Amino acid sequence: MTLSKIAVLPLILAFTATLLAWTEPVHARDGGRKVVHTSRKKSTKKSRRSSWKKKPAVRPPAHARPADPAAEAAALAASGEALLDGYDGTDNAMIDRAESEFRKALATEPGLVAGYVGLSKVAAYRGYAGGGSFDDRALTRALTLADRALELDPSSGAAYLQRGYILFYLESYGLARRQADRAEGLGVKASALYGELAIKSGDRTEARRMFKAALGEAGESRGRKADALDALGELAMADADYDTAVEMFKGASALRPDSSWEASNYGLALVQSGRYDEAIEILGYSLKKHDFPEARSNLALAYLKKGVFLHDSGETARAKRCYLNALEIDPGLKPVYRNLAAIYQAEGNDEGVRSLCRRLMKQDPDDPWARLTLEEMAGTVPPH
Repeated sequence: MTLSKIAVLPLILAFTATLLAWTEPVHARDGGRKVVHTSRKKSTKKSRRSSWKKKPAVRPPAHARPADPAAEAAALAASGEALLDGYDGTDNAMIDRAESEFRKALATEPGLVAGYVGLSKVAAYRGYAGGGSFDDRALTRALTLADRALELDPSSGAAYLQRGYILFYLESYGLARRQADRAEGLGVKASALYGELAIKSGDRTEARRMFKAALGEAGESRGRKADALDALGELAMADADYDTAVEMFKGASALRPDSSWEASNYGLALVQSGRYDEAIEILGYSLKKHDFPEARSNLALAYLKKGVFLHDSGETARAKRCYLNALEIDPGLKPVYRNLAAIYQAEGNDEGVRSLCRRLMKQDPDDPWARLTLEEMAGTVPPH
């Protein structure tokens, strides 16, 4: 080895030591302690890179993974049907939510037949104007949607059944029956629609048979069961079979416990069967939850009939309270004015009678009883 090489050797060793120092692990051992060298940029980068490589792969949660569009759309349509199943004709917010579900289903799967059938039901329900009447424009929209469902699937029994109901609402009973027959031929039961058609033809025996069949076909659908019980209750009311009506409406009300419509029907049946206190309790509780006009009218009627019963039994004071309650609930219930006036006359309360007559004449200026009573009390009635 030459002297020049020996002289260079310390420099090489020093350079090597420096290089090793720069390439040592980030965590160096120093007297048994772990020391972190933060001043070495190269080591820091290596540490970050190593740390990143060691992180396990993160699996997205199940709800964030892409779903099967067909299954998702079917679930949305089923949700909409469940909302319609609970609809009793009064809660329009439920219809809004159902429509939203059907529209989301169609946005997910544009060719979903159940989505169009559901929207057809929504359109028909929105067209209900009360008293069994419908807005023809709404029914036309409903029919268009049902037809669209049949364009997508000509073998859809549900679409034919929906079409049958729309034609029934349009009073095209022959065409409605043909749609019911098509639905039955495709495996979809149409007993409830046949029952409605039987009522229109005047065959209450057949109607009763069909609605009982519909009750058995309802399966787990609480709404379809309630509808069948309502129909059977209405048939019993028409036959003046009030005890049976009470049982039918009681069952429907149990299936829809928050429905003011069901409570109203149940309360009226109780009134007609002479069970006034029960009717007052049922209807009063329902009105605390929702001010439904039919329930309010039926509650006033319950107080009126209870008042008549007490009046005839000689319990004038209690009858008077019932009449006053009836007037407070429904000021348009005319028989209450005459009955309460009779009690005032017996008490010698002429001013009370005049007040009742004036109050009634504000609603009906030509009411003959109120006008004649005021004339008699004023002494202006011409002699007979």
